[in-house]
Amino acid sequence: QVGLLWVRPGGKLRPTIVGGGQEAGLRSGTENVAGVVGFATALELATKRRSGEAKRLRGLRDTLVKKLLAAFPDMIISSDQKKSLVNFLNISFPGVDAERLVFLLEARGVLVATGSACAANLGTRSHVLAAIGLSDAEINGSLRLTLGRLNDEAQVMRAADEIIAAVRTERERMR
Repeated sequence: QVGLLWVRPGGKLRPTIVGGGQEAGLRSGTENVAGVVGFATALELATKRRSGEAKRLRGLRDTLVKKLLAAFPDMIISSDQKKSLVNFLNISFPGVDAERLVFLLEARGVLVATGSACAANLGTRSHVLAAIGLSDAEINGSLRLTLGRLNDEAQVMRAADEIIAAVRTERERMR
């Protein structure tokens, strides 16, 4: 395996494996030359494709937002779309329990979450969404969606259709 560790100037590290003194005495063992070359090539490709991929992901996210807003003008977008990550979207459907939406959408093959991955099992409301002024009801109706390199427009359109159907199902159930 190959990885990258960025150490700021003056940072102190201890060896993880002692022995032959490779990697400046920090990790002994034979270097995986093929892995290093592959890793370097992957970084080079990612760097070259970064701006084009960011533009593509922004377009997919904007398409998703446009379709969802057309169906639900009361949908809340919890972040400034010009300043947030291009592949990230946090939206809220007032009056809808997002946990129920997660289950409905998962059954339909659309994977979303109600909060950050690092807080997924804590069972507490998002302090970030509270800090930006969302009410408890809006936080409880919030979904987190992320897009990636393998997503395409057809998947985004299908996800939008499934989200629309799930929100309508939940709103109908609550009447």
